[in-house]
Amino acid sequence: MLKSINSKIFFSYITLILLVLLAVGVFFTFLIEDYFIATHSREQEKTGQELTGLARSILTAGGEDHSQILFLLDRTLEARIWIVNQQGMIIKSSRPEAHLGSESRIAPGDLETIIQGKVISRQASTSYFDTAMLSTGIPVEKGGRIIGGLFLHYPITGIQNTLQQIQKNLIYAAIIAVLAAGMISLGLARNLSRPIMDINQSALAMAAGDFSRRVQIARADELGKLGHSFNFLATRLDQTLGQLAGERDKLAHTVSSIEEGVIAINQEGQIILSNSPAINLFRPDMAPEDFHLKELSTLITMPEIPDLFQKTLNTGEKQSQLLELEGHLSIFIQVFPIKNKNHSSSGAVALLHNLKNLDGLEEIQRNFLAEVSHELKTPLTTIRSYSQALLDGTASQPEIRERFLQTICEETDSLTGLIKELLDYSRIKSGNIDPRLKDFPPEDLLAEVINTRAEAIKDGELTLVQDLPPDLPLIRADPALIQLVIANLLDNALTFTPPGGTITIRARVEKEKVWISVADTGPGINDEDLPFIWKRFYRGQKGLQKKDPGWGLGLAISRDIVRAHGEEIMVSSREGQGTTFSFSLPRT
Repeated sequence: MLKSINSKIFFSYITLILLVLLAVGVFFTFLIEDYFIATHSREQEKTGQELTGLARSILTAGGEDHSQILFLLDRTLEARIWIVNQQGMIIKSSRPEAHLGSESRIAPGDLETIIQGKVISRQASTSYFDTAMLSTGIPVEKGGRIIGGLFLHYPITGIQNTLQQIQKNLIYAAIIAVLAAGMISLGLARNLSRPIMDINQSALAMAAGDFSRRVQIARADELGKLGHSFNFLATRLDQTLGQLAGERDKLAHTVSSIEEGVIAINQEGQIILSNSPAINLFRPDMAPEDFHLKELSTLITMPEIPDLFQKTLNTGEKQSQLLELEGHLSIFIQVFPIKNKNHSSSGAVALLHNLKNLDGLEEIQRNFLAEVSHELKTPLTTIRSYSQALLDGTASQPEIRERFLQTICEETDSLTGLIKELLDYSRIKSGNIDPRLKDFPPEDLLAEVINTRAEAIKDGELTLVQDLPPDLPLIRADPALIQLVIANLLDNALTFTPPGGTITIRARVEKEKVWISVADTGPGINDEDLPFIWKRFYRGQKGLQKKDPGWGLGLAISRDIVRAHGEEIMVSSREGQGTTFSFSLPRT
């Protein structure tokens, strides 16, 4: 019955009003009744005091008849009048025919009260009357002693009739009040429920995917605030879902552009993501969207692949296997778990490597080995020739021998640096880099790197400028890896800045990021070479370095370290005006 908020509010108000009116009516009825009785008792007592003279005459005069006077007073006062002697006998009554005998007496307790000179006032029923009476007894004195009493009996029915009329009027007023309150409560209920129903309709529209609907509530109370909060929620949800849709489109575009096959499933084994290379391996007659939310086992008939996915979901660990497909096609499949925030598997994603593409990988590997061999050839040739000269005795003079040994040491240090950079580069490229994040002040790390290069800055006749704000916040990163990035960028600036030049290290805060930059006043990088600076073994324009430029791996390592932190690194340069490298880190 009371399913809607309208009916609940309406019946709640009506019930409350009825209860209040009932309580007020009962209380008011008793109050009025007590008031009438108390008022009439006082009036009877006053009247009785005025009639004590008549009562005294009746009690003391032997044969005089006062019946006519008492009768007239009965009619006038609408009350029965008794005259009682010292023995409690009713010797005179305004209505002798009213159940009174010659030996009628008042109650002994009433007589005792009268003899004591006290006034009696009470509401009671006696055998002398057919109805309840309001009785008042007044002592009658003569010569300082009580000779009897005067009793006035007023019928309660008069007061009850008055009270019944008042109760009728109260009932009529209550009916009118309930009707008026019902109309007001119904309007109030509709006024309260209308915005709630509007919010409900808008919520249903949002559940159906329509986030453009807004609640129209022009009020400043709690419902108005709820409406504004709902509209704010709808706007934020619309924005968030738009961003998620954009990220989903980016992810889909990224996955579709990957040359390797990609398939991702959820916990129920349904395909949630795939690209064309993966589909073409198994079902070239279908499009990636045809795979969406389909069971993996129903589309891929090879049992090994669903088994690998299931094993990854069960163990939460990476699985891999080499498989032979029809047509002498070999694929290498790697299945990785998708972890949620509770670190449990919520799905799995597989990379399908078509081994026909290994020819291209082998070509890249050969090129890399050729580059490394070329870089190793020159210092090894120098070391061998200088060592041979020392062994043959060709370099017999001490100063020549010392110079040859110094050159061998320098080339050995150079080879050590190359090997270290190759190991760092290999470790980063293999995916083994795992930043150990902690919060620390970036200015301390910058000062440490600068101190280790202080001698090189002095020998190069350079000026180092630090532009760091005083309230620089903490950053969250791996201090050792970020120190390597700053060192690589500072070494690059030392290599290309001529004597008398300036190197500037800056830090600035932008929203939730801290940007660190290293700028020099070197020759800059021309537009043709700028796209290649991140390639391994790139060492800038020939003839522009003032000293050994290193092995060309520092910038490639720095970029991979910054990317491993989920941040970005960039370069800006104009030929003849210097170069600036900048990278971002998250602030705490």
